[in-house]
Amino acid sequence: MTAQPPTLIFSHGKESGPWGSKILAMAEVGRELGLPVHSVDYQGMDDPRARVAALLEAARHLPVAPILAGSSMGGHVSAAAASPLRARGLFLLAPAFYMPGYEAY
Repeated sequence: MTAQPPTLIFSHGKESGPWGSKILAMAEVGRELGLPVHSVDYQGMDDPRARVAALLEAARHLPVAPILAGSSMGGHVSAAAASPLRARGLFLLAPAFYMPGYEAY
């Protein structure tokens, strides 16, 4: 019996969408590695805390801890969710660290 692979979950930045060029390229590589890929849609959600809550909810029922990836604000969100989700990996592209209003994480 083979172990179930972790899901690669992508979190997009504030001004982008869930299936932009970054996640499309990353999804292709992830699928080549046999990983299920999911991208959370945060469009219209400006509050970083709300985005973290959405990511935690999206990953709540996964059978194994995910691999998190994020760009800009999505990098901040992925980093904030990594510990509670016990993420197996974290890949951040220009994470929005040290931004006003993001200090809680």
